This record gives sequence, structure tokens and C-alpha cells, in this order.
Amino acid sequence: MKKKLLAVLLCVSLLIPCLGGCSSAVKPDDTASVDSSSEETGHSSSEADETSETEASHSEDGAEESSEPSSGAASEEQAEQSTENEDETEGPWFTFEPKVTSVYMEEIFGEEMIRTWYNLVDAALAGEDTFECPDQWTYDWIMGQFPDRYFPVLKVLITQSAEPVENGVAHIAYTTSREEFEEKVAEFERIVENIINETMRPEYTDLEKALSLYSYFSYYYSYDYETLNLDLVGEDDYTCAYRFLTQGTGICREIANAYSYLLMEVGVDATTMSGERTDMNHQWSYVRINGHNFHIDPTYAVDYPDNLAFFMMTDDQRAEDVFPETFVVTSNFTQEYGAPDYIADDDTFAPIWQGWFDSFDHDTSTLRYHTSNDAGELVYHELNYSGY
Repeated sequence: MKKKLLAVLLCVSLLIPCLGGCSSAVKPDDTASVDSSSEETGHSSSEADETSETEASHSEDGAEESSEPSSGAASEEQAEQSTENEDETEGPWFTFEPKVTSVYMEEIFGEEMIRTWYNLVDAALAGEDTFECPDQWTYDWIMGQFPDRYFPVLKVLITQSAEPVENGVAHIAYTTSREEFEEKVAEFERIVENIINETMRPEYTDLEKALSLYSYFSYYYSYDYETLNLDLVGEDDYTCAYRFLTQGTGICREIANAYSYLLMEVGVDATTMSGERTDMNHQWSYVRINGHNFHIDPTYAVDYPDNLAFFMMTDDQRAEDVFPETFVVTSNFTQEYGAPDYIADDDTFAPIWQGWFDSFDHDTSTLRYHTSNDAGELVYHELNYSGY
């Protein structure tokens, strides 16, 4: 049975479209360059030069085989089971936080850069034109790296100013009127609050938050094949996490940034990671839960609802379809300035990689999932995740 299921998952991984790195129209380049046979993306002093995504098309046989353990949509039985995770509390519990952080953000960018980013956020929300910034180098990296990751709506509302940083003062260039700025920020806040209040409860553990959001993505968002085709010819400079969250569709870099951002909103340490396959670039999420690092690929959830093969993965599991020597955490910033030696080797969740999510029980720390046997019959399992 295991061999058959592994074959199914391997087929799925080969048939799912390949997805590229994050696009950026500001400097420094927000894409990690990789050393492989594919086209590299290098650091640019002006606009980002993204690696194109390459798609492996779905075949009818592959689609049928991948759906054997699950229909690809929530069954009535699954819907009933999942209600255990969606018991309503007395009104909304979550309030939008404009300044998010994570342990990765602190370890990679450092306190001064984070403090400067917070200065920018405060100034933009107050409608100011300047903010405190130590130097041009810090300003360039913040404008190129932070908005899409840590406050997605700002990605479309501000841009890099042509005025240089002088005497510790940097300038903000707005792309819209103040009225439209405030309307879009308010709309974005409502979107984030609605997603989190709908999918989570305040008592959820970090694992439960990540799993609830993973399942939510699988049913409410779709993969954007049209943008994938534009990416192949370098005409997709509009991609960003904000677009994905407002339009409900996107490619991997948008999906991963949005997923990691929402986790940071609820206090889960998260970032993104990129890497190369045979001739293709891909981006996914990276989290720290219970003191351990894990790979989570929400793009696969979008294509295959509740498939757990790409949830809470180790380095070895991720390396089955992405070359580990090409892993780049967060962005090309770490390629230029280094990062801690992150390792994901906790295989607690290995049993679920062959299954499909049904529900979880917060009180007993029980994750319920199912697989299928050689006769095509569903087999139900439970995993205890105490401590996560």
C-alpha cells in the first residue's frame, strides 16, 4: 500500500505546475539567484530580474490517479468532520496588526532594519512623506524586500523615492491619493481579519493555525495559469501577495508570501524559501513550530485540496522534488549577507504525508486524516501532535 501511495504522490509532484520566485519592481532585487542549469536571477541595482516559472502540464491520467484517495473537493463527510475545527467564538477575536515579525525576520535582517521598517509603516499610515532611516543601503533593501512580505497592501501603495537618504531621513513616494490609500488599507485589514477570524480560534496552537490556514487555502484560492504563462515571457511584474489575497488567485511566490504573512499576523514564526527543480524555480513557506523548522508548500494545497504530502516537511522530504543545495531562505539577501544554518529534521509528521486532511481536535491534540488501501477503500488514521 505504501509503495502505491508513494507512487501516487510522486506522480502528483511531477504533474503539478512549476512555480517561480517572487517578483519585485524595486531594488535591491527580491529574488534569490540559484546555481543550476536553468536561467539564473541575479542581484540588480535597479529593477528585479525574475526567474521565469516553468510548467509541467497535468495529464488526464495523472489527475485521476492523484484524486484516488480524495475527490479533490470536500465531501459531505469531510465537511461535517471539519466543523470540529470551526466552532464559533463570541464575535471576532483577532484584530489586524500592521507591524508583524518572526524569528527569521530578526535573525536575517537584524534589529536596525526591522526598526527602520516599522518607522516606514508608522509614517505611511500617518500620511507622512519621510521617516527615520540610517542610510541608503538600508532604505534600498527595505523597499525591495519588506512590503510584499510584511504588509502586502503597501506593495501597491508606495514605491521607492528618487530622493536620496540624507541625514538619517528617507522619503516615501506614494502611488495613489491619500483617500485611496486609506480605503485600500482598510479593505486589506478587513480581508485579513475575516480570513483569520473564520479559520482560527484564539486558543489554537501554532500547528493548528498553520493547518487551518493550509486547508482554507485549498478551498478558497486557485492557481493562476494565465499569470504563469505571462511569467514565462517576463510579463508578470504585477504579481504580489496583495493581488493573491484580494483576487483569490496567484502563482507560487504570491501564495507562499501570503501564507507566511498571515501566519505572522497570528504570531507564528514564518518566512519563505525558494529552490530549484530540474529546470524550474519554486517558492514555498518555512515555519518554526515547537522549536523546529518545517517546510510547508501551500501552492500544492491550492491544486490538491487537503493533500498533506507537502505539510510540515523535513529537508529530506522537500529534497525529493527540490534540489537541497539550491535552498535559499527568505530572499537573495541571505545569499549576499548570510543566514543561520537552518535545518528541518523533525519527522513527527511523516505519517501524514501519505494522507488527506479530515479534521483535528484541539482538546486532545489529535489530527485525523485518511489514506486509501489497494482496494481503493478509505482508511482513517489519527496522529497526536501534543506540543505543536
